[in-house]
Amino acid sequence: MAVHGGNTEEIARKYKLNPSEIIDFSANINPLGISENVKKAMIDAIDKVVKYPDITYFDLKNSIGEFEKINTRNITLGNGAAEVIFNIVRALKPKKALLPAPTFSEYEEAILSIDGEIEYYNLKESKNFNLDNEFIGNIKNNIDIVDLEQMARNTGSVFGFITYDDKPPSQKTFETRIFESLYFSKTDFLFIESESKRVGHVLTPNNIYDAIVRDGYHILLECSLENRVKRLCRDYVYNKDENNLEVLKDCINKFRKRLGHNKVDEYINLLEEGKYEELVEKYLVEYYDPLYMHSVDKYKYNEVINFDNVDVAVEEVIKFHKSAMEGAIKC
Repeated sequence: MAVHGGNTEEIARKYKLNPSEIIDFSANINPLGISENVKKAMIDAIDKVVKYPDITYFDLKNSIGEFEKINTRNITLGNGAAEVIFNIVRALKPKKALLPAPTFSEYEEAILSIDGEIEYYNLKESKNFNLDNEFIGNIKNNIDIVDLEQMARNTGSVFGFITYDDKPPSQKTFETRIFESLYFSKTDFLFIESESKRVGHVLTPNNIYDAIVRDGYHILLECSLENRVKRLCRDYVYNKDENNLEVLKDCINKFRKRLGHNKVDEYINLLEEGKYEELVEKYLVEYYDPLYMHSVDKYKYNEVINFDNVDVAVEEVIKFHKSAMEGAIKC
């Protein structure tokens, strides 16, 4: 989504244009200019600028209420639509949101600011980008997710910071995000990925970590090596810019003490030769899987689901969730 509200001054500088000759269609700006009545009202009220405005909008709300024939208690005002969008989202704190696209970027930015999860519904040009009944059908089951990696801005490995552009949170912010996700949850059951105690720069609180290991249901998601390789290359290599290869090289070099110089040099050569999938497969088979298999074996699983087909796996997980909610599955 593109940010709405064009910066005509920047465009004028970049293309050496006269700003007055540029018409901005990126927001609800009147191309005919300011109304003469508005100009007169601004001039008449110029002496009032010295005073701080009424933060309750008393007179403005009454005027709008009288004109629109609505109760002033049902009127919320803000400094532009963007402020209202952010205020609503921060008040409701939705865990998930279904957004039509294209739309204002502020909806996306507001939801991401409170770590909400977004699913996009692409509007069709053939339908003149109008909403249809299919939009309602895309509202998913009410399943809450505690995404520790998203909260920590790290996928929990040496390479974990690569998939996030923003800075990692402090321990206090991390714990606050966990608390809010639990406090605002509207379901008795929620999903949380089994993580190591350390996730990037932060630590999972003891009571949360112990509950993950000890309590609730455990589902094992299995995936073929081929699909794991493709997904990792997509997230860590293909969706990044060229500078990311140097970042990957720095990360691989950190394994010299564990794997030895010969093995690390082999990995770096594969990276420089563009043999990304071969490199990732070797890393998984020779290092990652043997090291972390013990964390998989420590659980007794209530369900084992193949994750090669994401859509099928999601349906299986939803079916399991429904059965657990109905009490058909015992811990």
